[in-house]
Amino acid sequence: MRKIFLFLIISVLLIVGGIKAALWYSVKTKADKVVRAAAPFATIQYQKVHTAYDGSLGLDAITISTSTGDMNIGSIRMKAENLMKLLELRNQLDAGNFPKSLRLEFNDVEIDYSRLINSFYQKNKKSPFSRLDALACGDLKYFTPSDLQAMGYDKLRGGFVVSYRFDPAKGVIVDYQVKVKDKMDLNLQFTIKGITSQSLQEIQMGHPSVSHIQLKMEDKNYRSKVNAYCAKLNASTEEQYVAKHVAGVKALLEVNGLYIGDGLLNAYKTFQSDGGVVEMEIDLTSRTPLSQWHLYKADVILEHFLKFKLALNGKAIDDLSLSWDQERVIAALKGEVHEVEEEPEEVIPMTVPVEYHQASFAELKKYRSHKARIETKKGKEYYGKIMKADNNVVELRVKLRNGSISYHIRKRNIAEIEILY
Repeated sequence: MRKIFLFLIISVLLIVGGIKAALWYSVKTKADKVVRAAAPFATIQYQKVHTAYDGSLGLDAITISTSTGDMNIGSIRMKAENLMKLLELRNQLDAGNFPKSLRLEFNDVEIDYSRLINSFYQKNKKSPFSRLDALACGDLKYFTPSDLQAMGYDKLRGGFVVSYRFDPAKGVIVDYQVKVKDKMDLNLQFTIKGITSQSLQEIQMGHPSVSHIQLKMEDKNYRSKVNAYCAKLNASTEEQYVAKHVAGVKALLEVNGLYIGDGLLNAYKTFQSDGGVVEMEIDLTSRTPLSQWHLYKADVILEHFLKFKLALNGKAIDDLSLSWDQERVIAALKGEVHEVEEEPEEVIPMTVPVEYHQASFAELKKYRSHKARIETKKGKEYYGKIMKADNNVVELRVKLRNGSISYHIRKRNIAEIEILY
């Protein structure tokens, strides 16, 4: 009896070991096929194939090389509930059913920032909303790779996970987790209703839709690094930079048709100053057809149709007042940018002609409170009043429709200065 029992144990181990070996071969064959298919566009290399009895498979030490740079990934893992569920995956799909749950991980990802930033900016540079992050930070339009390096970010390092689970009562719950080292943690979860079984045909024939969204974002010291960098660039305190940034964001949003109330604006200012955790929740089960939403005001849509909730550092934001000019917002998203306009210059009666005269940077101290035109080496012009100047930076106050904003322009960035007198 003991020999029979020992034989059964050894047989099971050999069978499971054989299954694992077959799984390893299957993964390697498919990975090599992907490598060959991608060859015209990128060179993909990996060091090791991973399979495990816990129901996970994947690759280790992956490098993806393209003409614009390299991406390194420590490991890629696909995980099922267990090994048997993983083995059943192909049969389930062939039978027209999707697995009850699945998880895909990209761990220890490392990407050169310049690839991401330059690509993103080129695709989104027409939208005024793409410039919000670097607004009022010197004369930057966006944070370049050199700016991020100055803040301590040479590469993007982190990872992300996407997973889902099927719940017959709720539908499919999808979860995204993104972690960027020393920058942020992001968790996005949404529920897809209208799926009552694991049948792929039901999804194709039915009308599944997103019913609930939850977002949680935690700052990981990024805001403090941005504030310190921009304050230094502006030759100001961090508090002054944040105040100017928030005022600039408000002005830019308003000129493009988006008007945010004090509750949202103060929450944004607090997050910009101190970082923390932002949580958002949206319910999309409203019976009012989406095609009719344009007939209602923004606050009605937020409160009644979306049941929108927002919290900062665990405290709910009660004042969510918001309004918009729908046509202007849509135009801005399409790239029809509206810049913040200056107020017309005051007409001052003079007995002698008033005109602009060229001046050197060294002369600016004696022209304090004078109106001036400053052109940067990038061709951008600023018209405003000189508030102060030192050896390296001049502060120019520019009037806006709803107030004014101060620009701190460095000497090395200036191409021409003219003083009005």
